[in-house]
Amino acid sequence: MPINRNILAFSAAIHAVSIILVGMPRPAIAQAQMIHVSIRGSDRLGNGSMQLPFRTVTKAIFQASSLASPSMIQLTKGTYSLGEVFPLRVPPGVILRGDEANQGAGVIIMGGGAFSQPELANLNVTILPSDRSELRGITITNPKGYGIWVTNSSPIITGNRLIGSSQAGISIIGNSNALVSNNHFSQNRSAGISISGSASPTLRGNIIQGSALGIDIRQRATPQISDNQIRQNQTGILAQASARPWLRQNRVEQNHQSGLIVLGDASPDLGIGADPGKNIFRGNLSIDIQILGSQTLQLEGNQYDRVKVQTKLTTSKPEIAPTIPTIQANTRSSSLIPAPVQPKTIPIIPPPSQILSIPQPIPKSSVVRISPKSNDQPPAPPAQIDFSLPPITMTPPPGAMVNRPIIIAPVARAQNLAQSSARFRVIVPDQQQIEAIRKSFPQAFPSRQGDRAVVQVGAFGDRNLANLLVQNLVREGFQALIEPLP
Repeated sequence: MPINRNILAFSAAIHAVSIILVGMPRPAIAQAQMIHVSIRGSDRLGNGSMQLPFRTVTKAIFQASSLASPSMIQLTKGTYSLGEVFPLRVPPGVILRGDEANQGAGVIIMGGGAFSQPELANLNVTILPSDRSELRGITITNPKGYGIWVTNSSPIITGNRLIGSSQAGISIIGNSNALVSNNHFSQNRSAGISISGSASPTLRGNIIQGSALGIDIRQRATPQISDNQIRQNQTGILAQASARPWLRQNRVEQNHQSGLIVLGDASPDLGIGADPGKNIFRGNLSIDIQILGSQTLQLEGNQYDRVKVQTKLTTSKPEIAPTIPTIQANTRSSSLIPAPVQPKTIPIIPPPSQILSIPQPIPKSSVVRISPKSNDQPPAPPAQIDFSLPPITMTPPPGAMVNRPIIIAPVARAQNLAQSSARFRVIVPDQQQIEAIRKSFPQAFPSRQGDRAVVQVGAFGDRNLANLLVQNLVREGFQALIEPLP
C-alpha cells in the first residue's frame, strides 16, 4: 500500500508538470515551418530546405497544404512563371514571402490561369489568397487578367508591387475584411484596386498610379481608405451604386481626368467637424471632386480647389442649394484655408438647346475585344484622354422609359459646352437585363438599336472612356457593345 501511494504521488507530480509545460508559449520557430523556393531549385530533387529548395511556388504550396502547422514559403529573387499552375491558391494561414524590405523588387510572379465562380466566369487570375493567408514582398503581374483575386476571405497583402495587369492589380469582392497596406500599384490597365459586393477592406499606405481607375468602389462596399497616394491615374477614385467608402488623409492628386467621382447612391465619408477627413485633392487636370447624384457631400476638413468641385457643398454653415447642381467657382481655396471669397455659381447642365438626342437610324455596332499583350512585352501606359470634352447631357429616344436626363461624361471645360458632341455610346443588347445592370450602373436606361430593344449605359466623346465602361460591364458578366454615333 505505501508503494501504491508513492506511485500515485509521483503520477500526480508528473501530471502537474505536464500542465505547466502545456501552458508555456512554444518557440516561434516551432509554430511555422519554412519552405524555400528558388529558380535554381528542383521540384523533383528538392525538399524545401535552404540547401535543397523547390523550383516552383506551386510545389511549395502543395507541400504547405500537407503540413499540420502554419508555414512560410520564402522565395529568392527571380521570375516565377514557367512550370507554375495558375492561379496559385495560397492555403489558410500560409505566408508567401519574397523581399518585403524592398517591396518585392526582383521577386516576380508572372502569369495567370482560368478561374470561375458563381456569376463570374472566364476570369484570369495570378494568386487566390485564402482567409488568414499573407502575401508579403512580391512583384505580381498578369498581362491577361487580375493580379490578386480576393473573394469572401480576409488575407493580409502588404509590401508588394502589383504592376502591369490588364485588369485590376487587386480585386476584392464578397464579404471580405482584407488588409491591403504599403503596396505599390502601377500600370494596371483597368484599376489599381477594385472593390465590390459587401467587402469592407482596409487600404492603408499604398501608392496607386498609372491606371484607368486608381480605386474602383462598387455595389455595397464599405472600404476604409487612409494615408494612400492616388496619383497619375485617369480617375483617382470612382464610387458608384450604393458604396460607402471612408476616406481619411489620402492624397488624390495629378490624375489626368478627375480626383473623385461619385455616381448613383454612393456616399463617401470625407469627414465631419469632429473627425475631419484631411484628404488632399490637388492638381487633378479636369476636376477634383464631381458628384453626379443627388447627395450633399460634406467637404469640411479637406483641401481642394473650389474651382474644380462639382457638387452641393456642406460646411459648418450650410449653403442653400440651388434648384440645379452647381459648380462652386472661385479663386483657389479650401475649407482648411480661412475666409474664402463668396463663390459664384455656374450651371452644370446646359440649356435645352444643347441637350443632344441620338439620331436614328443607328449605325452598325462594333464589339470591343480586349487583346492583352504577351508576357514578354512591357505593359502599355494608360491611353490619354481628350480633356477638351465637356459633359454631355442626353435623353433617351422618344417613347423610352426614363425618369430624368442623366450626365454621362465628366466635365472638362465649361466654356466648351457649345462645341461638345457624343461620338460613341455603350449598349447592352438585352433589355431584359436592365434591372441587373442598374445595380452596378444606375445611369442605364432603355433605348433602341434599330428595331431591337437595348439598354444604353453611357455615351462619350472619347472612345477610351467607352472602352473603360465596356470593361466594367464585361467584368460584371454583361455583353457590351460600342456604337459609333454620326
